[in-house]
Amino acid sequence: MISIRTKLTAIIVTLVLFSLSTVGFLTISEFTRTISDHMNSYLMQFATQKAKEYGMSFYRIQNKVDMIVQYSSSAYEREAPVDLGLNDHLLLPWNGKGFGGIELETQLKNERLLLQRVVTFIQRVVSGDPIVTSGYLGTATSIFACDNLNAIASLAKLDGYDNTKRAWYNKALSAGKTVWTRPYVDAITKKLCISAVSPVFLKNRSLLGVAGLDVLMSTLQEDVMKLDIGYKHSYAFLVDNEGKVLAHPGMNTSGDARWDENYKADDLLKTGNPEFTNIIQDMIMGGTRLGTYIADGGEKKIIAYAPIPSIKASLGIVLDNNEVMKPITRIKQIILVILAIVFVVSIAVGIVFSTTITRPIKHLTEISDLISKGKMDLDTIPEDRKDEIGMLIRSINRLIISLKLAIDYRNRQ
Repeated sequence: MISIRTKLTAIIVTLVLFSLSTVGFLTISEFTRTISDHMNSYLMQFATQKAKEYGMSFYRIQNKVDMIVQYSSSAYEREAPVDLGLNDHLLLPWNGKGFGGIELETQLKNERLLLQRVVTFIQRVVSGDPIVTSGYLGTATSIFACDNLNAIASLAKLDGYDNTKRAWYNKALSAGKTVWTRPYVDAITKKLCISAVSPVFLKNRSLLGVAGLDVLMSTLQEDVMKLDIGYKHSYAFLVDNEGKVLAHPGMNTSGDARWDENYKADDLLKTGNPEFTNIIQDMIMGGTRLGTYIADGGEKKIIAYAPIPSIKASLGIVLDNNEVMKPITRIKQIILVILAIVFVVSIAVGIVFSTTITRPIKHLTEISDLISKGKMDLDTIPEDRKDEIGMLIRSINRLIISLKLAIDYRNRQ
């Protein structure tokens, strides 16, 4: 038989634990929702802001290219200036044995003087820009004018180099406007770069050449890797509108191809992960969202992304879900510890409380048992309680007094 004391203790413990468990569950649920909403808002704001900043930087570079285009076009409409002594910034066409030569120098003398003026303008445009590595104008006559002397020296070592056969040159001609190239191996640095390029036309619509500004992928990669997201194991990456990687942790920015070969960037549409592929497809379409996917190791990843229209690309911010959930995990652990402590305390309180109730009942039971066995010389019980047990004590006392009176009366007969 289960005692009243045990039942009362169980009831008290059950009520306390139920109340605390309910409060704990509601607290965890609300905290989880709050953390999730805060994290989602923070990630989307961070991704959107950074994408906007990158977009502005790339738009700035495009505007600089347009400035070079306008200046070059107008410069060719003027009379040839005096020699500015900047022929070292010009790489003349390949003649089969080397670049330039007396015949070509004589033939292209007037254009070389005009290009010197263009070089001075490019130098002013590029000066102080932390992203741009070099600026140039490659003419339709295969003269390459560049602000960077090291670039000219490097190209002079490449037998047969012709700017009119380079991918960046032909992409600008095909587009007919300022565009960004896909990553390619720069003939100057032998590293991956992307370029903002634009065709240059004279007033009579004849082709002058293609102007461009280069951005090394290593520079872009370093900048992306510096993004402080605020969580461990987080990183950022850039993907173009075809799903090709522009910047990613561990990306080989030195290029796997020769300067005169096509570079094959990693295709994020072919990772074999359906969830991740769907996210990349939405990024390609210019989406601004937050999604989740399961990585190869089984970890849940959270990714926020926003488009960079200027280069037809998208910025993605990736976080480990476990890192985001750490505060919630800590709260759960704290609540479990509190529940364990309260469980022990409630048992102790339940025992003390039930004892205060059952002790007098037990005492009254013992007295009643003695009375039932004929024990009549019992003392009355102190009546210091005002509750139901006090009423029971008074009833027992009346019984004891009545029995004593009955015994006295019988004895006097």
